[in-house]
Amino acid sequence: DTSVRQFLLTNLYQKSDGSIAWRLNLPALKDYLNDVIGFSSIKTAASSFDGPTLFLTGSKSPYVTDADHPQIKKLFPNATFDVIQSAGHWVHADRPQDFIDSVHKFLR
Repeated sequence: DTSVRQFLLTNLYQKSDGSIAWRLNLPALKDYLNDVIGFSSIKTAASSFDGPTLFLTGSKSPYVTDADHPQIKKLFPNATFDVIQSAGHWVHADRPQDFIDSVHKFLR
């Protein structure tokens, strides 16, 4: 997918010696990816964050669904949800102005 490749390539940079390297901490991603992916498997929260929290998702993304909202609300009781139409997982890349508008509205 072109948009995914373009997004990932933003993490490459040219070093002072002319070589190219990743900005990402690839060893940490490799070591902890299962912890990040397994977040949704949390059954009970030892603590929660009570501050205002925005969960912003794209209508084409399968990662956060309405069925996830009760579990999210356990961890983030003051969560609000906004769905950007015609956006996938990377809402900020797919619909940048809609992303900005939603975040701006939330922060106001």
